[in-house]
Amino acid sequence: MDYLDIETTSLFADTGMLVCAVLRRNGENREFFVECPEAEKRTLGDLLTMLSECDELVTFNGKSFDLPFILSRALVLGIEGPGLPPQFHLDLYEEFKRRFRFVKLSLGHLSHILGYDSEVATTGVDVPNLYLQYLAERDAELKQEILRHCNSDVDLLQQIHHRLKPLFEREEDDQ
Repeated sequence: MDYLDIETTSLFADTGMLVCAVLRRNGENREFFVECPEAEKRTLGDLLTMLSECDELVTFNGKSFDLPFILSRALVLGIEGPGLPPQFHLDLYEEFKRRFRFVKLSLGHLSHILGYDSEVATTGVDVPNLYLQYLAERDAELKQEILRHCNSDVDLLQQIHHRLKPLFEREEDDQ
């Protein structure tokens, strides 16, 4: 099972860009960070290549945001044949929305409910400003702060998935 999280400057691919992505494959995190706007096409192409090798992917809101954003940016940047999503894609956001009743359906809120609190104070809302500051100052600590947030989200994603995996498997058996 592979896990993906991305961070962007906007919710829309025609007005924003990819900042970073973390793809956990075989237990190892592969970080994709856009060092400057001119590097986005290359970074996104590298990410798409690795995603095309995934058979099973787990995301949080990846069916509605992460993958559509990635594919839309590929179109905007003129990346040929961006590839298809993995054969199996489990979107934990959709599963929570369908199966549970919570006030909020953010990864942070659900992680907290399940007892998996992130030690990283940065949130996705902070990323666009941190990235702009990084581009202006080239401060390596800002880059690391963004990457720590993205890696932390992947950690939470995997922990939640493992905790709820028996529930998903039970439902598959019932069908």
